[in-house]
Amino acid sequence: MSNLFSETAIQDTEQELCNLLDQVDTEAMLSAMVAQLSLTSIDKAIGDKNGFHPALIETVALHAIPRFGKNEGKCVTHSDFNQCYELAKQYLSIRSINRINATNIEEASSNLDRIANWLSFQSDVVKGSAYPEQTACRIIEIQGKFDNWFQKQIGITPTKAVEIIFALVEYLEFVYNSNRDKFYAYAQSFAEKYENLKNKKVCTEDEKEFLSFFESVDNAYGIAFFSKFNEVIPTIFPVYIENLSIKEPIFQQEADALKKLIGVSKDTIHQRTEIQRYSLYILNSGKVLLGNMSNCLDVLWDAFENVVKQDNKFYQRYQSDKAKYLENKGTNYFTRLFPSSCIYQTLDYPNPGKNMKESTELDIAIKWGAFLLLIEAKAKQFRFESIRGDTGRLRTDLKNNIEDAHTQVLRAMKYINTTQKAVFIERETGRKLEIREGSIQKIYSISLSLNHLAGTATQLNDVRELGLFKDQNFPFSICLADLDLITQADITPETFLHYIERRLTVQNMSEIYATDELGLFTSYLDNRLDIRNMPIPHGESIDRIIIPPNSEVFDHLAMAIRGEVETRPDLSLSLPEEILELLRQLSKQSNDGAKWIAFNLLDLDNEILGELANGIFEITQAVLESNIFRRFSFANHEIVINIIGSSPATSLDFKTNHIIFRAKVEKYRRKLNKSICIGLVCTGSGKLVLDVLQYIESEWKVDTEIERLIEIEPNYFMPTKQTKLPKRNEPCFCGSGKKYKKCCLGKMQQHNS
Repeated sequence: MSNLFSETAIQDTEQELCNLLDQVDTEAMLSAMVAQLSLTSIDKAIGDKNGFHPALIETVALHAIPRFGKNEGKCVTHSDFNQCYELAKQYLSIRSINRINATNIEEASSNLDRIANWLSFQSDVVKGSAYPEQTACRIIEIQGKFDNWFQKQIGITPTKAVEIIFALVEYLEFVYNSNRDKFYAYAQSFAEKYENLKNKKVCTEDEKEFLSFFESVDNAYGIAFFSKFNEVIPTIFPVYIENLSIKEPIFQQEADALKKLIGVSKDTIHQRTEIQRYSLYILNSGKVLLGNMSNCLDVLWDAFENVVKQDNKFYQRYQSDKAKYLENKGTNYFTRLFPSSCIYQTLDYPNPGKNMKESTELDIAIKWGAFLLLIEAKAKQFRFESIRGDTGRLRTDLKNNIEDAHTQVLRAMKYINTTQKAVFIERETGRKLEIREGSIQKIYSISLSLNHLAGTATQLNDVRELGLFKDQNFPFSICLADLDLITQADITPETFLHYIERRLTVQNMSEIYATDELGLFTSYLDNRLDIRNMPIPHGESIDRIIIPPNSEVFDHLAMAIRGEVETRPDLSLSLPEEILELLRQLSKQSNDGAKWIAFNLLDLDNEILGELANGIFEITQAVLESNIFRRFSFANHEIVINIIGSSPATSLDFKTNHIIFRAKVEKYRRKLNKSICIGLVCTGSGKLVLDVLQYIESEWKVDTEIERLIEIEPNYFMPTKQTKLPKRNEPCFCGSGKKYKKCCLGKMQQHNS
């Protein structure tokens, strides 16, 4: 009944919208709608998180274009515009709710049905698979390499097409800026008239009607501004493509070719037209409007790809170049986080499936301490039909872009696991990547795709019904555009690795549901995708935590890169500065253990990391005598963390022996399997200076030797002179958990004597 009601509501709203459009100049209405929603202020554009404005433009375009030519010259009133906006918004909202309801009705839908409905809903409101600059760069650097071929085939080059799209956006901004003062002056005159009449003691009937209509000075200003806007902009905003100003003249042949490629007009639109696939709206005069820049560039990319597919021989060459571009670009992005010496590209190794007599290839490998990233780059197509919920095509496209890549990585893993020393050779340089048995703590399978894959990369557990990933062994799948953005964050390599770990964990968790990469990553920066760090009321049970799409912080980043805002957003972990500095310094250490310690610290919850930060702060403020130590210990159910401070004058051997001893003792005392000791130099300056590190991991068992060591524990664990000693029954300052009288009191008395 609810679905029937929704369908009826959709039809009724659509009919109202059509009735309105029959009464106005539809070309003027669409021009005003495109201009107003495209010229949204920066703050409001950031708030339009779900592509709502582009979806509204498409809704109006779908219904206005068949009516082009009606009521020509009739001015679009402010009331007409608002009514059109609200009806389009209502139409879109009802349809979206209907699809969400269909997605959530488990009794009536299989997983595939829900996936199809969800993708269809997503594609309605989310526009653009990347930021415009990213897609434009991809078009120019991949397809633009073959400009001459495209020119001969269709009469326009990819490079010229991109220049025209950007010129259309710049033209709208120019038109608005050239007339802005006129709009302001007109609006100000109405505001002043309202203020004067409001203060007038006796008003005529017309004046009373004026005051009643506007109700406030702000309304008078706003309504007048947009009334003049809607009157002027539709007469000067639509433009002939060939009249745009770019580096080289635009010929009529090129303008016509671009219209044919991605344009839609009254003559070409029909009931089954997917308006999303046509971002250039052609007026009866031949002038054009640009719907949405990000989506337009996606459409342009797909249109050029479709042209290439018509020539099988050329398509093979094109695909090879595209794949190499993805591999090279991905490698470049990884160098933002990892030193180039740790990254290997295009590696040959023995094929374990062929008795190692034949060689096979791995696209990218990154070895960072005891971590190994094995990466396969797939530049296969992801079709519009897949985005719209065609599960058959979706399965093929996901297999080609993710599962096949994962299968190739598993082959490399098999080779590593079946030999004592695996050797990968970088084809171009001859560099060897050697992996010895037992030297790697974590291996991550990563699939890098050229396309965005409509957000399915973060929901691979939900697509198993397609017959994919039957063993529930998933890779970390990410598209090139998202990798570009994430690697610009202020994070260490260990943080990126930990994000991969948490992202893979979330993929198998029923409590957390995520919809896209950027939403997950921004949530990771806030809470490391750990339920313990999320703002859940104490004692309250939860069925599911939904992490929605969220690119707001990356919208700011894109604007900063363009120069639209002055400062870049904060893209760092939400942790105390002491912890961030510790992570930075651990990342700079040459030994592999430091990287593993950093990774384990990131797994701790905010409460224990807060205690750790306080301990670091106190120790870095301390001044100690030679051979005297100050320590803090913190533990949860699986690991103990020890922060130990010592004087710069204390010998390295003495400190090292003590830290090894402390790591063993605290692990044993708490009956845990993991222990970390971080030695700091106490200078009294508050500056964090790493000294000695120790990590121990082994199954706990009774050890009489360690019990003997605990009994004769050395007495050089003294508090700093600034530390107030605890009372007899208070917890000991050494962090053992014992009362002071049963722990260090005797040692202190002996020390002072």
